[in-house]
Amino acid sequence: MANIKFSQFTSQSDYNNVDALVGYNGATNVRIAPGDVINSWNGEQALIRLSNNTGGTTSLISIGQSGNTSTVVNLLGSDSSYDIKNFNAIRYNGTGWGIANNNIEVDTTSSKVTSYLPTFQIGDGTASTVSLLGQCAAGGNFELSVLGDQVFNVSPGSDLIIGPSDDITIFNGSGIIVASVIEFGNTIKDSNGASGLNDSMLVSLPGAGSGVFWKNPADNQFIGYKSFQKFTWTNGNPVGYTNWSSAVASYLPFDPTPVIQQGTYNGLGSSADHAWTCVNTAGGTAGQVATFTLGANGDGTWKIRTCQHWFDQTNQVEMRVSVIGTATGGLKIDIIDQKSTELTGDKIFYGELVQKVEGGDDLQIEVEFTVGGVTPFPSDAGNRPIEITFEKII
Repeated sequence: MANIKFSQFTSQSDYNNVDALVGYNGATNVRIAPGDVINSWNGEQALIRLSNNTGGTTSLISIGQSGNTSTVVNLLGSDSSYDIKNFNAIRYNGTGWGIANNNIEVDTTSSKVTSYLPTFQIGDGTASTVSLLGQCAAGGNFELSVLGDQVFNVSPGSDLIIGPSDDITIFNGSGIIVASVIEFGNTIKDSNGASGLNDSMLVSLPGAGSGVFWKNPADNQFIGYKSFQKFTWTNGNPVGYTNWSSAVASYLPFDPTPVIQQGTYNGLGSSADHAWTCVNTAGGTAGQVATFTLGANGDGTWKIRTCQHWFDQTNQVEMRVSVIGTATGGLKIDIIDQKSTELTGDKIFYGELVQKVEGGDDLQIEVEFTVGGVTPFPSDAGNRPIEITFEKII
């Protein structure tokens, strides 16, 4: 038995340096090893409460030491949780984990993570870069699905597939394929940020990385622009009808304003640059001669047609209609050479020429009654006057 006062005992901070603690159990003197005190006390506690009743202070529980290689807190119950303010922070029930009051569940049996929160946010808007990393083995797939429908699917180093029916495939560094119908509800802009005009086409320029641009079809050598014009000679416009002497060739006049003029010149310039203009000058049997000139940007292949409507005062009339000018290389090219054996009356003759024409070239229409006929004159009976049309082929 100790023979000194308690105040004279040597103080210890490590219970391993104490063989026994002594005390009373009623009238009986007892002793117990320090380790047994700890183990028996822990085994009896269903609830351990550490609290501080002083307002405004912080309660601190420290487990382990900073020098330890590992610290383990082992919850032994079959359905155990770590709670904060009576809400499960972490819970394990033997088959899966619950996090944040079971709003996120991790099923260890199916290796599935389920979140019952409607919003999943990464970052708080202050970071310059936020990354969502999904890693799988080479040859495997990382897939995001919603209610069983694929949103995207990607294999490491391979293609990215988007949509429930593999609607879009982005090949690894070699392009994109869209397998479904595309509907555009707004403006489509090209590589320069420009919007297309009416009748424009989105085309790819040659050369890798050249991009796509809105172009008028006229800029495509395989399409070109479209142009159609119709000029007529009506009685009094530009001059009145007059008798035509037999065996005397003369050029025709035409109203300089076309009765039809349509073309896809939008974005290219005016019709004067890409179609034909008509100018009359003094001369010829009718007193006026029409010269047609192609605009400077009108290079291409043109179809030139004419309808010749004349009143034959006798019969057996034969007529020749030719075109001549720089558009024909200076050659006089016949487009009508026809004889009518019908009796006196209105007669209509048709002819056409397909010709490669350069911008700035000109053209005139010459008529000659070579055989028969007594002073034929132009006719517009049935509202069909003499006409000439120009149609751009390519």
